[in-house]
Amino acid sequence: MSKIDERGELVKIADDGLVKLDGVTMFRKVMRDGKLYLQFRDSDRMRSQLRKTCYVEIPIAVLLDRIEGKSIADELVTHSPME
Repeated sequence: MSKIDERGELVKIADDGLVKLDGVTMFRKVMRDGKLYLQFRDSDRMRSQLRKTCYVEIPIAVLLDRIEGKSIADELVTHSPME
């Protein structure tokens, strides 16, 4: 059974943007050009070496879209240059 935190009481955010959920490090929040990104640390050395960094970032809005099932194709149709 999972522990569900409906109100976010278990979420702690450090001054450096590191976000923990009940003590478990989740990601770091990073602001770039006024947009909120989530930064994840990849512990796989092979991927990190190929990427030349162990960090991966994604705008929070994009992550939420994907979680809600929206695809890149949906975005292209919604924001057609013909509008």
